[in-house]
Amino acid sequence: MVKIGRMIFEERLVRGTEGNISVRVPKEDWFLVKATGISLSNLRPEDFVIVDSNGKKIKGSQDPSIETPTHIAIYQVREDVNAIVHTHQMMATAFAITGIEILPIWLRGIQVSNRIPIVKFHLPGSKELAKAVVQKMNSHKAVLLQNHGVIVVGKNIEQAYQNALVLEDLAKMQLITNLIGRPRVLTEEEIISAKYSEEYRTSTKP
Repeated sequence: MVKIGRMIFEERLVRGTEGNISVRVPKEDWFLVKATGISLSNLRPEDFVIVDSNGKKIKGSQDPSIETPTHIAIYQVREDVNAIVHTHQMMATAFAITGIEILPIWLRGIQVSNRIPIVKFHLPGSKELAKAVVQKMNSHKAVLLQNHGVIVVGKNIEQAYQNALVLEDLAKMQLITNLIGRPRVLTEEEIISAKYSEEYRTSTKP
């Protein structure tokens, strides 16, 4: 967790004390969440807080991130998710601000989602935001938070981090291709075929 947090900062997916990360504690209905007000650039093990399924602090000397309600809401409805990364990464957040979904135009990008939906603006840390995120995320591995940032999930923290990187590259690809011309969007049949091909699964394995 400490290592991935620093990598997120070094990749410039966040600035200052922005962003937060969390993981599901194995065999427990608990979650490990970054403490509020701590920069991902210099995380220490003691900068994490254990909370229960209601977001109540179980262990830790600091307060959990204000985004904890959204993290908990995702874990409660997505048994396949064991890690969450929330960033304000520049390119993907620009799409979130303009309200434009990121489309499946790049083969590597579909490892995150067929398309990245927009979650309408709600105040950070609010129950309304948590509810809106859960409604939009469904089977997606990422959502764009309007005028805010992005949330990316994975089966572990390494995969969630990799998905955040791919999402940023995908946002850049969509911007560039729109400047050049009109990007071709992969068809549903092409996406399904790619996802079930051995070559694709091997090339996108984290």
